[in-house]
Amino acid sequence: KYQELEKHRCKKSGSHVSQEVIEFCKTEGILREEFTLKSRFLLQNGLAFLGSITQQKFNDIYNDRTQLQRLEDMKFDNFNDLPFRLRSTYASWKLGLSLDISRATYYRHRTELLSYGIDISIPNNVHYLPERVRTVQLKALTAPDWYIQNYG
Repeated sequence: KYQELEKHRCKKSGSHVSQEVIEFCKTEGILREEFTLKSRFLLQNGLAFLGSITQQKFNDIYNDRTQLQRLEDMKFDNFNDLPFRLRSTYASWKLGLSLDISRATYYRHRTELLSYGIDISIPNNVHYLPERVRTVQLKALTAPDWYIQNYG
């Protein structure tokens, strides 16, 4: 969020944002997520009038549409359940390396890996990219006291 605030600060529309707010967003790692609800959706779900919108309905819509929820549902290749003898063959195939195994071993491993949905007979054409993993802890944010005093 802080990058967006800094970018818009030099424009007239963002001139009201103080440096204190930008620094707070930078240190806390504030994330903003937006989505739109069209008038047809609002009519179909009984939300056309402000009086009919409850916090629970709003939370349900948000939970259905949020991108953050999808981050938790991402599945990563974790083949720890593979037998140990197949792991190196799978790893070599996954990285696009040549399989330095005998012909008989190749067919035996291929047959066993097919039961896991892996076909090593189809070359895995990959470009190796170094993995960078950053764990992010998501939590709700409450406005600090100075923000409430200055902006209400």
